[in-house]
Amino acid sequence: MIFSFKKIKITAALLIIISLASSLQAMEQKAIVKSILKGKSPDYETAIDYIRINLPPFLPKELKDEYLDDDDEDIRGRIITALKLYPPEQIAPFWIEILKKTGSTPLEVSIISYLGRNKYFTPVIAEKLLAPMSEVRERAAVALKDSGDDRILPVILNLSKSSKPIDRIYLLEALKHLYDIRFQKLVIAFLNDGNKSVRIYALQCATDNSIRESIPAIKRLVTNDDNDEVRKRSIESLAYFKDSGSGFIIASVLKEGKKDLTLTAIRALRDLKYSTAAGQISELLLSEKDRDIKAAAIDALSGFGRAGNIEGLRKIITKDEDPVIRMKAIHALGEINEERDTIDLLTITLSDNDYRIRGEGCSALGKLKKSRPSPLLLNQIRGDNSRYVRSAALYSLEKIRDTKDIIPLFDIYSEERDPVFRHLLKDYLRSSVIRLTR
Repeated sequence: MIFSFKKIKITAALLIIISLASSLQAMEQKAIVKSILKGKSPDYETAIDYIRINLPPFLPKELKDEYLDDDDEDIRGRIITALKLYPPEQIAPFWIEILKKTGSTPLEVSIISYLGRNKYFTPVIAEKLLAPMSEVRERAAVALKDSGDDRILPVILNLSKSSKPIDRIYLLEALKHLYDIRFQKLVIAFLNDGNKSVRIYALQCATDNSIRESIPAIKRLVTNDDNDEVRKRSIESLAYFKDSGSGFIIASVLKEGKKDLTLTAIRALRDLKYSTAAGQISELLLSEKDRDIKAAAIDALSGFGRAGNIEGLRKIITKDEDPVIRMKAIHALGEINEERDTIDLLTITLSDNDYRIRGEGCSALGKLKKSRPSPLLLNQIRGDNSRYVRSAALYSLEKIRDTKDIIPLFDIYSEERDPVFRHLLKDYLRSSVIRLTR
């Protein structure tokens, strides 16, 4: 009986100790959680240090529950900081539940960045490729790319089979980061998708990943697609790939008369340096009314170094009502190689009523290499009443650097009354003499 009584007393004592320990643990747990929730204070720093050293096993679930119950962003951020002190795999179920139920974009991005280093979380991060916020989708794609986990492959293939266009679009967005050669046929197939937005995203994916194998499919979109935005993006993609073989297809769009497509086609032809289209583009200038198209066409001819049909530029220079467009056309004349045809047209500009047109004409004459426009420029210096025009003529003579111009310019200098232009003449003559005596 004595032995039994002692045993009962010991058992009771142990139960009391266990109860007290459990009570203390509960008090400790509540104190730590309270300190985390409260934030910046000595208690908070102490709680963080305690967790870092002891990794109490009871705490992650409690913090997870608090996280899901509280919508205060600051509190949630502190809970995440505390949970990051544990090895991720040790509390994986809690991380997965938090990530699935987090509605805050910044926190979601932060959690994905943290968990993305660990392949254990590949499946749950892959689910975020369909998140409604683009920042989350992009962060998930980058994290999956960094992890290099091939388990993402079946996820990608499943998304590609989705009947929802938005899923296919999200997939193409992700492939900007996750693309490898295994997805080449998938991207090209999306160029024929029944949804125009999917086709547009497929074009972007093809260019982002430099998939040159997509060029034949893109060419077909330029000519056959029923959506002008898709056709426009297709033309831009061909220009991106610098596929000069596409020039003929792109030039065929010019005859349709649709402004956006025409502008895109002209700019693409210039980028591709497809000078064969110079004639077609010049023809546009004979009848085109839209200012943007005229400006783009002139820029293209300038880039080609060919006028195509000089009558197009002639019409702009002599008849257009917009002086800026006229100046642009004159500038283009200085860039093309057909000098025999251009010098007569530039001569006309030197008698224009607008001093800006005359000045641009002088500048363009200075770019001609075979013809000798010096007499025209010297006459402009002698007879024009605009310092702007006379200065442009003098700068062109500096480019030409013909020693035969020095004496006529010296004669002009000796009679010059405009002090500013006289100074310009003096500098030019001085530099010319120095150049000759070296």
